[in-house]
Amino acid sequence: RNSFEIDDRLLLMRAVCHEDRKALAILYLKYAPQVRSYIASHVGSVAEIEDLVQDVFLQVCQGKGHYDSSKGVKPYIFGMPGT
Repeated sequence: RNSFEIDDRLLLMRAVCHEDRKALAILYLKYAPQVRSYIASHVGSVAEIEDLVQDVFLQVCQGKGHYDSSKGVKPYIFGMPGT
């Protein structure tokens, strides 16, 4: 694993366990464009795309889903309903 992945795991832990908004913001800035592109390939409405992206990161913040540390943060985020 590279150091960026370790940092992402720590950010995820801080965002979920410690309700750290800065950590969530960093994850959002890093992964939201990828999530947005993926959702846009399946949804036509810009408003719906933005709503779904926000829903995905709200679920991340709430610690929903199953995080498998062996797979990393990106698969966890992309495993959220709506993606």
